[in-house]
Amino acid sequence: MLIEFFTWLASQSISSAHKAGLTSEVAGIAGRYARNEIAWEPHLKQTSAFIEQKLALADPKKPILVLGSGLCLDLPLKALNAHPSGAVLVDAVLPFKARFKCRKLKNISFQCADITGFLKEFWAGDKTTQITPPDIAPMPNGNFGMVISCNLLSQLPLSFTNSPPSGETEQRLTAAIQLAHMRALNTIRCPLIIITDYERLETEHGKTTNIPTVAPHLLPGEPQQAWKWHIAPNGEVRTGLDIKLNVGAWLLSDY
Repeated sequence: MLIEFFTWLASQSISSAHKAGLTSEVAGIAGRYARNEIAWEPHLKQTSAFIEQKLALADPKKPILVLGSGLCLDLPLKALNAHPSGAVLVDAVLPFKARFKCRKLKNISFQCADITGFLKEFWAGDKTTQITPPDIAPMPNGNFGMVISCNLLSQLPLSFTNSPPSGETEQRLTAAIQLAHMRALNTIRCPLIIITDYERLETEHGKTTNIPTVAPHLLPGEPQQAWKWHIAPNGEVRTGLDIKLNVGAWLLSDY
């Protein structure tokens, strides 16, 4: 609880992050990581390694853009810092822990932004009027040498829907938010890395239920690498329930 409280208290964020529950979600991730570090480590290492292996493709004259930096648990920070033009890490919430990790990495900067494009509008409304996401999500301004969407796509709807979404309305909203992000990524004219979970595997009483976390048609074909993230070992959510995520990694450079 102390980890969660300190993370919540010391995080910087966009104005609507508290109301949307994003600051609490980042604090919750910090706590879950502390409890499940061994189970999470393979996923974090594979994410970081995939990114680091591809950084040579980034234009050295332009910075690298990372969308969904979070706590920076899954990023090769030293390799990003070594890129000649540096890296810009973007999230709606910037935790103190992430900023502290990067305190000596002078080539890394942070930007607080809403990359769904409608957090403020949604949470300022009275919920009696239908509010829909933009057709194409906003992207940070700049000319980038590589863009990385890092363990983000499945998480974008969490401020607006349950996980997994309950009911047809939430499912449509989830799909619209994810589609807007993918459309934004499709406008990019530089190497693009997408890493996301796309399926949740819930095992209880010997039975496994497969729940999509990203609509399959939104994904750019078969992933170049795939692995499992043991996100909630037995007892993390409740006794008897074990949760893993299927994760895929893509490099798109044909633009």
